[in-house]
Amino acid sequence: MTVASHNHRDPRIEAQKTIGPMVFLTPLDFKELLHKMDKPLVISSEQGVFRTRYLYLLNYRGFFFHCRDKNPLTLPTHCHVIKAKKIWIPH
Repeated sequence: MTVASHNHRDPRIEAQKTIGPMVFLTPLDFKELLHKMDKPLVISSEQGVFRTRYLYLLNYRGFFFHCRDKNPLTLPTHCHVIKAKKIWIPH
């Protein structure tokens, strides 16, 4: 292994180390988790070119939970929602 290849780091791996565990939930499970929280902070985004997808991100007890759906979720009224231009989730 050369020094150059050893120093090259995959940005997705580095992002995962920084962010921590990312948990994918169904929209129903995501909403159930929101109901367990007092004042959840949800980051939402509409993405897509040919078809719109709605992405949602939430931090709960040190884990990041996200869900994606083709329809917008009806979030509980006690949620604080931040509309983001884009949410990038490392794969």
